[in-house]
Amino acid sequence: MSNSTTPVVDLPAAPFLDALPDTASPDYPMALARRSARLTMKSIFDKIPFPWQENIIAHLNMMRMPRRGIPPAAVLLIQPTGGGKSMVRDTFAAAHGGIHWSISPLLSLTADQKTKLNKVAIQDDGAVVAINLDFYRTSKQRSIVIKKILDLPPNTSTTIMIFSSPQALTKVKMFHEFFKKITDFKTSMGPKLQSFTVDELHLFTKFGMHFRSEFLALKPLVFNRLKETATKTYCPILIMTATCTKSVVNQFEQMTGLTFSKPNNIFWPNPIGMQRRTAAIRLHVTTHIQKVLNAQIRRVSGIYKSIRNYRKQFIVFGNSRVRLEQFHLETKDYLNDGDFHGDLVLITGPMLKEQKFFYTDLFLNTAAPDNNENIGKRKYDCIGCFATRSLGSAGWDGADVHLVFSVDFPTDILSVRQEIGRCGRRFRDLSCTPTIKGDMDAYHMVFSLRSIIYLIRRMYLPITDTSNKAKDIVLVDQILSLSDHRAQLWNDIIDMMRVFIIPQECLHAALERRLANPYCTEIVEIEPCHNLCDYCDGRYK
Repeated sequence: MSNSTTPVVDLPAAPFLDALPDTASPDYPMALARRSARLTMKSIFDKIPFPWQENIIAHLNMMRMPRRGIPPAAVLLIQPTGGGKSMVRDTFAAAHGGIHWSISPLLSLTADQKTKLNKVAIQDDGAVVAINLDFYRTSKQRSIVIKKILDLPPNTSTTIMIFSSPQALTKVKMFHEFFKKITDFKTSMGPKLQSFTVDELHLFTKFGMHFRSEFLALKPLVFNRLKETATKTYCPILIMTATCTKSVVNQFEQMTGLTFSKPNNIFWPNPIGMQRRTAAIRLHVTTHIQKVLNAQIRRVSGIYKSIRNYRKQFIVFGNSRVRLEQFHLETKDYLNDGDFHGDLVLITGPMLKEQKFFYTDLFLNTAAPDNNENIGKRKYDCIGCFATRSLGSAGWDGADVHLVFSVDFPTDILSVRQEIGRCGRRFRDLSCTPTIKGDMDAYHMVFSLRSIIYLIRRMYLPITDTSNKAKDIVLVDQILSLSDHRAQLWNDIIDMMRVFIIPQECLHAALERRLANPYCTEIVEIEPCHNLCDYCDGRYK
């Protein structure tokens, strides 16, 4: 027992640190790698790894053992958005020191991760330093940061976590030469690259036309270079994504020349972990989408109003710029008329990456100084963001986002998974107050009757292209399968869809009766149903 003068070590009891086997045991290297993962995450980030995190970090650690480890190779990590992929990368980097490089096609994502890493890492004389190369615009700024890194000793214990876009690495000559120097393993001058990470893999294939040239340029500069020296440098390549299919893996392998040759180098998510969500999934069918938005915003604001240091943010995703602009104006009027206070951000239409980054940073960090005197002072308090899906939903990793709305049918299942991961992040450790734990955090699919009617027509009316019909049915089934209440939601949708195939009954009248929801005038604008009525042919106004 300790006396009153002995400090209390804030470490959990066993099995936090299991006893190591004998050094001659074949299990010793893996046990040592697991212990390193636990100790590093606890000491640097004050967290205990989940079993899957510990397995992957230990797997990467084994690639650093020259004689008894695992041959270095590319490792693919698939885990839901917000599940803890970044912590795997950051813990491995913190454990080994030196330079670690992570690229992502989204400027907002790399900027946010750099900020979060510098905040959450428990600093000990600058043990972990994160920088974002896309921030440095002039040659002078770039040369200064490069010199500071290269001046570090080769065996430095300081971890330099570099974030950048593919463009910064491939198109900026100074960064291009810098990467060659830190991967020149024939010399012992300066620190060397210890790991390379590709984040949000699916975006490279999903938006192939946008990023293909930059991503293909990485093959000779990065992937081929690291493959040739892998057996000598022990520099793992970590590929991370929230959504992945065999098609995405095949495209990646073709574009990069890398292969995940061994099955144990691909880590798929645990089905049990996939089912444990901290954000509910709810479906609304209504003629007044704005009323649903207002009601949910008011409900969450009331719940968190009495909780100190808790901000309330929400995101609204849609496909139409015009509709989002309308929702943005109506929500702004609603906030001004009520007792809620906060600014709203609108990200729609053609937009440069720098503009998107600015507005994303404005929403996540709620601080936008307009001159040097106001730097660090809060000027805006952004509680809501309205964004089109065409701009991409990844990178919105704010812990204060409690609500996410989809006001149009998602374009694909990848968008759904990304958008669900935007909320509920504050409660992922399940350690908050039980009365509010995930209670109000939800992904709301808010569809209008007009959209439902369109969906019904596409799925149940005879159409010439049967492949499209089958594709739509699969899409809806995929969306509904994401919910814990899949069976109930599916029955509700099927009940609505039966309306359309009821003989000799007006579609609109049946919808009104079954949904107990009055239709609005916009329903006149849709295509007429088979059984023409006053509503369908426009005679009723």
